Amino acid sequence: EWFLSDLKTAFLLEDWINETPYDALVQKYNIWPGDVHTIVEMAEWLLHAAREYARMYNFSSVSDVGDLLIRVQNGCKEELLNLVSLKGIGRVRARALYREGFKTINDLRTVPLERLAKIKGIGTAVAKNIKQQIGEGIMRGNRQLRGSRR
Repeated sequence: EWFLSDLKTAFLLEDWINETPYDALVQKYNIWPGDVHTIVEMAEWLLHAAREYARMYNFSSVSDVGDLLIRVQNGCKEELLNLVSLKGIGRVRARALYREGFKTINDLRTVPLERLAKIKGIGTAVAKNIKQQIGEGIMRGNRQLRGSRR
C-alpha cells in the first residue's frame, strides 16, 4: 500500500509540473487542496536538500536539480522557467505571456507597456511591474534575473 501511495504522489507531482490545474489535481487524486500544498512543499524541501548535496560534492546535476526545484515551486513546464523568475509572475501569467510569443525576459524588453497590459491576466499594474523589473534587474529568490535561459 505504501508503494501505491508513493506512486500516486509521484504522478501528482508530475502532473503539477506539467501545469495541471489545482482543482483537476484535487479531483483526479481524490485529495484535499491542502494535501497538494503539503506534497509540493515536501518535494521542494527534498529538492532543495538534493541541490545543496549536489553542490557540496560538485555533482554536474546541480543546475538540473535547481531547475526542477523551480518547476515544483511554480508548478510549470521547463519552457516557463525564465518567465517565472519575474516577481509576480506565476505559472498562469507566465503561460499567458508564452502563448502571446513572449518566451524569455528578453522578449519582454521590446514590447510596449500597452500591448503587455492587454494580455489576459496581466493588466496595467503587472505590466508596469514587469517593465520595472526588467529595467532594474530586481532579484527574486537570490537569483539575478537573466535575459535568456536555454
